Amino acid sequence: MWTGLFLGVLAGGEFALDFYKDRNERTWHSLVVLIGIFVILLGTLRFWFLVTIAGGALVPAIAGAFLFTGATAGFLSLGYRALRVAETPHAWRARRQARRAHQAARRARAVADRDAAERHRLIDAYLGRVRREVQKTCPLEQQLETETAVREHLSGRAGLR
Repeated sequence: MWTGLFLGVLAGGEFALDFYKDRNERTWHSLVVLIGIFVILLGTLRFWFLVTIAGGALVPAIAGAFLFTGATAGFLSLGYRALRVAETPHAWRARRQARRAHQAARRARAVADRDAAERHRLIDAYLGRVRREVQKTCPLEQQLETETAVREHLSGRAGLR
């Protein structure tokens, strides 16, 4: 239970450091000092625990206390650095929204490409019928020009010359 409480205090301290780093520098410095004191107190508790279980041997107790306290401070520093470089919730939501918009744009592009292909197929089919009528009614020199004008009109490019 005590271990969970101590870990909760350390984790809360990390989140508080991350929160106050960009908001209030004075509070951040105070938190650094308080967490440092807390880590030193945890080291002292470890030392007394190790002295008790080692039967009064000071050298192994001091070495163990320094080792575990250094590990705690190291993990605390790594956790804080990981929080600092982590993506903010706002940035994560924006990235997720951008990914969804990109996927929607790809789907819309695919639909537009299919529609364009279908439009070209229908234009070609219609021009096949128009070509038969043009061959019957227009002289040879006007047939290609008429077909081109009809194609441009159907594809929406008429008058853009």
